[in-house]
This record gives sequence, C-alpha cells and structure tokens, in this order.
Amino acid sequence: MKAKPQTDQARQSPARPTAPSQPPYAPAACKAGLPSRGRTAGGENSALGPEARQAILDRIEKIAIFGTLGMEVLEMGDGTCTVRIPRQRRHDGIFDTLHGGILATLADSVAAFAILTKTGAQAAMATTDLNIRFLAPCLSGVTAAAKLIKKGRTMCPVNVELFDEQGALVAVAQVNYLLMDKASA
Repeated sequence: MKAKPQTDQARQSPARPTAPSQPPYAPAACKAGLPSRGRTAGGENSALGPEARQAILDRIEKIAIFGTLGMEVLEMGDGTCTVRIPRQRRHDGIFDTLHGGILATLADSVAAFAILTKTGAQAAMATTDLNIRFLAPCLSGVTAAAKLIKKGRTMCPVNVELFDEQGALVAVAQVNYLLMDKASA
C-alpha cells in the first residue's frame, strides 16, 4: 500500500506558539510592567500597615547602596519585597553585562527588606551567608523578588529570584540573616 502524498499544508511545520512576553514565574511587578520612577509603586499585598511600610522605607532609603544603585521598591508585602535597579554601565563587569557582585548585593538587600516586613523597621540583623547561582547574562535593569522562607527565633532564610527587563530569570539566591538583640548590634 502506497503512502498518500502530503499536501503543501501538511508538509509545513505546525505553527509554534509564541512565548508570552513575561514568563509565568516573573514577579507581579515584572508582569505588570515597570512603574514610573519613585520610591515605591503599588502592589502591596499584605496586612503591612501604611505606618509600618513607611518606617521600613525610611530606614532602607538611608542605606548608602540604596541610592548608589538607584533602587526602587516596587512591592512590599508580608515577608516579601520586590526591588528594581536600572542598568548603569559603570556597574558592568568585564563582559559588558551587569556585574555579578551587583546582582549579589541586590539579592542581599532585598532579602533584608523582606525580613523587615515581618520584624519591623528597627530590627537588628546581619547576613550570615549568601549563595547565588547566575543563570544568564543580565543586559538590562534587574528586578529582584524576595520571599522569606521562615522567620525563626534567630535565623531568617530568604529566597530571591532576579529577572531582567524582559522577564528572563538571570539569577537565583538564598540569603540567610541572623536576627540580633539591639544590645549586640
């Protein structure tokens, strides 16, 4: 039995589905598009009151690296925080991509901000360790989304995902913080 010849239409490969502009795992701030410049944008999704939120913003805006990197808080919630930094060529590494140390600094910072949403703005804490895995070069500004894994009595591990402006996951990190007494800080 002879095989039936294929028609022109059958020979064409099926149409590939187009990829969404943002992957499904991108933080809400990435999916919604970047807000206008300013200290914060909408998207708060927790019982974090306006006074507590403002106290956290007042504290983190005093941190030198916040201004140096041009950080912008996009979302702040119950154990979560999303921060964006624009790409500045002066922060590039030797391969004309955003330097990995800048990505690690952003991961460390946004993890601390997420913890402050659970502990309050005046909590004393210090990074004990940070592990980051670089997945792709970052050729644009970057958005970091942090989620507190568990607020322990003394330890707070935090997951951080970092996305470029196209929504591609460029790095993942886990940052661990030690909560300290005010007296020992």
